[in-house]
Amino acid sequence: MESLRVFHSFKLDTLDEGWIKSIWDAEFVVYDEPPDESLEYLESDGARLLLRESRVVLKEWLAANEHETSEFSWQALMILNINVRRLLAMLGYIMKAGQHAETDEDSRQACLEATSLYLMLLTIPGSNAFRVYHPNLYQRAIETLKMSQSLFPPVRSGKEVDMINSSVDDDEPSSDRRGRTLHSERSKLARGLDRIISDLIAMSKSFRFKEHTDSLDVTIRMLLDITRLEMYIRSHNNYGIASLSRNAFAALQELCSSSHGTVALTIMLIAQYMLPDLLFHHVNAQPKSITIVHEAAIYFLKNLLKVHERETVQGIVTLIHQLMVKCPERLEGRQRQAAVVIKLLNICNKDVVVSVFEDIILFSRSGKISCRLFAQEIVGKLLTESSLSNNDLDKEIKLRMRKILIAIVLSRCTDRSSLVRGKAMATLASFSDCNDDADKTILKSMFEASASNKTFPMLDELKGALLEDVDPLPGSTALIAMLLDRVNDERALVRRSALKISRNLSIMFPSLISKMTHVISDRCRDPTLTVRQFAVHVLSEILQQFPHDSGLLDEWIQAVVPQIYDIEAKVQEKVLECLGNVLINRITNATMYIPDAANSLPWRILDRLSNLRMRKHLSKACSLWVKNGDITKSVISNLQSHVGTDNTIGAWILLAALAENMKIPSIDRYIVDYKEVIRKNDFHASLVLHVLRYAWSVLNRDCLEDLYQHLYKCICHFEINFNLISICLDILSSILRYLDAVKSSHLIESNMVELMKLSEAKVQDLLEESESCTQDTVKMRAIFTLGHSSLLCTNKISSSTLQILGRLLLQWESLPDTVKKIKDLQASAVVLLCQQALRDREVAKEVTPILGNLMRQETNPNSLTKTAVKINAAKALADICVRFTALVEPYLPDLCISMKDPNPAVREAIVVIFIQLLLEDFIKMKGPFFFHILTMLSDTDRMIRELTTFLVEERLLMKNKTLISQQFLESIYHYNNCRSRSAFCGHGMRDQERKLLTLPGRANRDKRNVIYEFMLEHLDVSAKSELLVKLTKYVLREICDENSIDVTTEEGACVLKDTVFIINNNRMQPSSLVEKHRGDTSELDDTTSNPSSTPNNNATNVIIAAMKKHNLDNLLPTLITLKKKLAALKSPLEDDVDGLLFKIYSEYEKEHLINLLNEYPELEKEMDCYQRRLKDKINSENNDGKSSSSSPNVNKELAGICKQTTPRVLLNRISRSTISCCKSNESVDSGNRSQIASTYDALIKGSSVHPERSLLIQTPPPEPSFGTSTPILTQNLDSYSNESPAQRIRVKRPLSDQEISPDMSRRKILRDSVSYDNFDLSFEH
Repeated sequence: MESLRVFHSFKLDTLDEGWIKSIWDAEFVVYDEPPDESLEYLESDGARLLLRESRVVLKEWLAANEHETSEFSWQALMILNINVRRLLAMLGYIMKAGQHAETDEDSRQACLEATSLYLMLLTIPGSNAFRVYHPNLYQRAIETLKMSQSLFPPVRSGKEVDMINSSVDDDEPSSDRRGRTLHSERSKLARGLDRIISDLIAMSKSFRFKEHTDSLDVTIRMLLDITRLEMYIRSHNNYGIASLSRNAFAALQELCSSSHGTVALTIMLIAQYMLPDLLFHHVNAQPKSITIVHEAAIYFLKNLLKVHERETVQGIVTLIHQLMVKCPERLEGRQRQAAVVIKLLNICNKDVVVSVFEDIILFSRSGKISCRLFAQEIVGKLLTESSLSNNDLDKEIKLRMRKILIAIVLSRCTDRSSLVRGKAMATLASFSDCNDDADKTILKSMFEASASNKTFPMLDELKGALLEDVDPLPGSTALIAMLLDRVNDERALVRRSALKISRNLSIMFPSLISKMTHVISDRCRDPTLTVRQFAVHVLSEILQQFPHDSGLLDEWIQAVVPQIYDIEAKVQEKVLECLGNVLINRITNATMYIPDAANSLPWRILDRLSNLRMRKHLSKACSLWVKNGDITKSVISNLQSHVGTDNTIGAWILLAALAENMKIPSIDRYIVDYKEVIRKNDFHASLVLHVLRYAWSVLNRDCLEDLYQHLYKCICHFEINFNLISICLDILSSILRYLDAVKSSHLIESNMVELMKLSEAKVQDLLEESESCTQDTVKMRAIFTLGHSSLLCTNKISSSTLQILGRLLLQWESLPDTVKKIKDLQASAVVLLCQQALRDREVAKEVTPILGNLMRQETNPNSLTKTAVKINAAKALADICVRFTALVEPYLPDLCISMKDPNPAVREAIVVIFIQLLLEDFIKMKGPFFFHILTMLSDTDRMIRELTTFLVEERLLMKNKTLISQQFLESIYHYNNCRSRSAFCGHGMRDQERKLLTLPGRANRDKRNVIYEFMLEHLDVSAKSELLVKLTKYVLREICDENSIDVTTEEGACVLKDTVFIINNNRMQPSSLVEKHRGDTSELDDTTSNPSSTPNNNATNVIIAAMKKHNLDNLLPTLITLKKKLAALKSPLEDDVDGLLFKIYSEYEKEHLINLLNEYPELEKEMDCYQRRLKDKINSENNDGKSSSSSPNVNKELAGICKQTTPRVLLNRISRSTISCCKSNESVDSGNRSQIASTYDALIKGSSVHPERSLLIQTPPPEPSFGTSTPILTQNLDSYSNESPAQRIRVKRPLSDQEISPDMSRRKILRDSVSYDNFDLSFEH
């Protein structure tokens, strides 16, 4: 007791009584400045030393009386006559002065000592009774802990500074030390704070907060602030933070006692203030060190569970619920917060985990997108990253929960939100990797026969699966159906995930390959780069797993290989990598070759590439391999070892592609027997000659002279097959330039003139009867020789020869039967005429009418000859249009008419030609041309619909975004053959053009609707608003007011019906636009919102508001007037107008319709009557359906399907590369093209569904040319059906001039453009 007399050393009596009274009167909230004498004493070294001494003495006394002797109470202190009133006022002032940010070190230390002393005074029993405890003074004392903020420097200038790595030297300039403390001072401060927390722990063992909830609240908050300092822990200069945090958690645990109030409430209070530390709502990502804070908090809760399990469980569950409800919008935040939820789950027992699991199930079906998305984040982490590690869960429960998690993911793969679908699909993709046998077993159970038809589980089934032994997983049928839908999802990440799942399932269940490969191959032409790239990778991986599957091989070649011409370098690189893995990397030396499925794969690929006319793609790949240094000597050696074996054709195919891009080592030994090769005149010969074209320089001079003589002789005698003539002439001219550089031009000219004379002599005899097949073959070869040789010289073909060729085309029926039996004669004549037309404008003037005449002739779908002639004529016109546009313009209507040819091969060729010509602006969008193109949207052939879609979307709308909005109104009159006196007078068209290219009458209504749907899909909100105004003014009002449209005629009735259809379309309804706009702008994204989008959003809202006003002020009154007029006419169109009127009327609340109802008082009654009729009709149809349906649940199922909100399916695009088969070196199978697509009826009946599109990448462009198109010969027609769509388009290079000077370079260009050296045509036998 005597030691406590140290308090008498304080000169408390000298302190001004008025000042002391002011502090107590102000309830320790406001501290007036003390008089000078008192201030001088309080700031003196003696007073501060006494503070420390008294703290030490009191601490020793408390320790000595720990077991509560009779002297251990405030009663004993009061006996010593300590002036508590003045002591507390002094301590309060010292604490307040020391807590100031600008205070000095001495004052700060005095504050720490005063705080510790006060807490120890509260530790003594009786502190409440003797008024030692005061809530405000206690709060002042506990706020000393805020000084911990001075341990680390503040963040500068609003930017996030890595506080972990920042440090301050003791000798830094004073200007940099403002607002900071030095290292030594910080260490001292940390020790003082640690001492205060220790004193707080001691105090809480005897002092009761039960009656002081506010003080308990502030204590918990301050202690949790201390625990957050753990994020600044470093390898050095930690200032004892670990000890501070550890003591703070110990203090918090000490507060969780019944002596401080209800334990459950205290723990809930701790959880409440701990929650912000576990949330991730910050704009900038929190430092990684925040994880330390999380770990410490969770460890604290785990220890608390051992002492107060029931109460702590309530707090943890509340925390989990709050973390789920307050889920962040940013991806990184969601991921981190989900990880915290899982960590909290892992410290809970089985019952809590099961309870929270039910909450997660409910959360996954929440109405809020953010909640469903966060539920998927939690489920995804549980499935793929950190499964529950709780030892309280047995193996069976864990397996059951895992199945439920998978079911939750699967059920959200069809979510209406693309973000939720994306996360669910990404989780499913990761799970499908099956990193352990348990996951494989779960997947296999879905494909068991007994479970294959199970549907996706409902909410009650998921919840019941937790408690009962029920399998919540759907069957394989539902899974595959969902997967096939998601492969075509509107979101790229969803499509990519679907591809990964498809790959994993296909490898695990080979029976799925036939279902999956087609949809995967479609994604190889996806509009998104990453999806295309990944689809190429996936399909290639499946092929390597199943090299024996020939159907898979064909799908791979037609889907992957064309992407070597993709416009994106990354896709090209991926294709090159995959092609290398299945081709050059698999070619072994012939001595080691074993003819199994895996080893034969490269040879089968080469064979199929040749058969599908895709050697240009192989050549492109070889050029990239050579550029990258992938073609090594060992690769060439292994390849050459197969020459002469069963793989010799494949070896030469690859050698031919390589020869175009590099000098092949030791190739001379393989081409030295050129005479034997030329004699064979077959496909093998064409490959060797192709190599010889690039590798002739390896032969010595004698061999070259002999080769020249031999080639020239064979060509003069017409012994060379027509497809080899171009190659041979190339070799011939190259050798001549090498042997005699000075006279080479003269020699080439004389040789070519001689060949032309010989050829013309044979052509002159074309019309003479001949019974010899050999002579017919010679005549065909002469035509090709004439064409190619004319391109290598300045000599012109005689007019008599041109007349003969024209007669072959125009007077075919009058020719002798022996002439008509010559196969491909007419098709070859078209090619020859085109070649000559490209050389001379005067010849082109004579040729274009002939070609136009051919285009007007109708073709028989079963006639391969006529099909080939018409396609070649179309391509010839296209090539002439490139050079002499004005000459071809009069014949564009003939090309348009041919778009309605009965043969789909002709129609497709025309669409491809228009794509090419419009691409380079050789033809313009004049007159009804745009309307003619749109009619192809309802073609029976899927590829034609896809090409048309590509043409409009990727070409026309890219150049003129307002094209559709400008032409929409006119299209209604055009397609219905209706003329409006006021504005739209129609276009001048010939009768045949009008008959074939307009769509009048009820019979064509569905076709028109397909076009209108397509056009509406490509209008933005402002264009729709303008269209609505125009339709009201120029159609509906004209019918009402001016009678310019006679609805009693079929044309006028169809115009009105089409107008009603368009306005009635959901895309034109303001409510639908608002809903879509909200979905576009409010749906969460993984990135921060773009401020620039706000003006666009506001503009859209203004336009939608204007549409609503127009409908209310103009459209509704017009429809009412129109309805009355139609009723007077007793027109059946009244029902259509009634339906539209009701739909527009139903868009508004009654208060908005007051003015309208005042003007038309009978309207409300009529609408109610119509609604009743509509309801009766629906009920009647439902009753009829129930009585006639074999299944009573059909209507219910359909209703369920209608209620489901399914994502919009993204339709594929076609890239410029598709535009090539009709222009590349391929041919057309008119036989196969004549079949009607089975999907046509579905297209017309479901006109709201846009025809599927296909992305077709850039196919090989021609050699520098003005390019005539690939000639179509009937020998080649059989191969057309085997071609991939990507081969059917070739893009022309832009021209710098329309005229070309008659020099040798010009002839070379023209000769290249029509050469047959790259055509794999059939051979004579």
